[in-house]
Amino acid sequence: MVRTARDALVTALENLARKGLKKFRNKLNDWPVKEGFNRIPRGQLEDTDPDDVANKIRDFYTFPYGIRVALAVLEAIDERDVAEDLRTDLRNVAGFAFEEEPKETDQEATPKVTPPLPEPTREHFVTARRGATTIQINIKGELENCPFIEINVKENAPEMNISVILERKDKPVWIQKFPKGNPLCKAHFVDKHREDLIHGVHLVTEVLDKLISAQLLTNEHYDYVRSRPTSQEKMRALYVFIRSWSDGDKFKLYEILKDTKKPLIRSLEQADAHSSIHS
Repeated sequence: MVRTARDALVTALENLARKGLKKFRNKLNDWPVKEGFNRIPRGQLEDTDPDDVANKIRDFYTFPYGIRVALAVLEAIDERDVAEDLRTDLRNVAGFAFEEEPKETDQEATPKVTPPLPEPTREHFVTARRGATTIQINIKGELENCPFIEINVKENAPEMNISVILERKDKPVWIQKFPKGNPLCKAHFVDKHREDLIHGVHLVTEVLDKLISAQLLTNEHYDYVRSRPTSQEKMRALYVFIRSWSDGDKFKLYEILKDTKKPLIRSLEQADAHSSIHS
């Protein structure tokens, strides 16, 4: 049997003494988690064994983020040997790779005082002609004087190239090509229609096969989602992982759904278009 990251976590928790496991559960319940994740309710951790705790970490935080949380909690309760053994064990898990969040040093912990930036002037903004396929944004002065540029692209926009050029330089400092149909809008489509997709996608395995081929799911995540008994539960389990994906990854999912579930996606897009016209 292939060893998984969950197996390694269970082994680490089994190496804790009874008091150590209790401390781990208590600390885990209070541990701050990043945006998009919810803490495990205290009642769901009471009197749980290592196997149950590992399942809760996987279900609430997914992997590899759940592994980072477990390692941080082990360090916090002074179980550094168990944490190091877990790191060693994870190196032997095929197809599993993760990076731990950097530890904050005293220097990094000191707040950095950033001088206020001057207000952007109207010279920093460029209005492109409707239907243009090339947009060039020219910035006068220093780049630091324009800390960000917001570009709004309609969902049905044509393919376009956008470049940012400093007046005192010949070459662009940033170039980006956007394919036809703004991919960020399509990424938000996956979030916007969460319930519609959960109830409307029936042959989920077909989608999972393409996701794993696109390296958006690990073998462990694939097996976990596929093991759910109904299509709706499969999609809900998949959304546990989707919520931590980048917009680019969500756009790839949209493309897969558009390829495998054309009638459903067409229906949802038509409903969006109708809503946009009447809003």
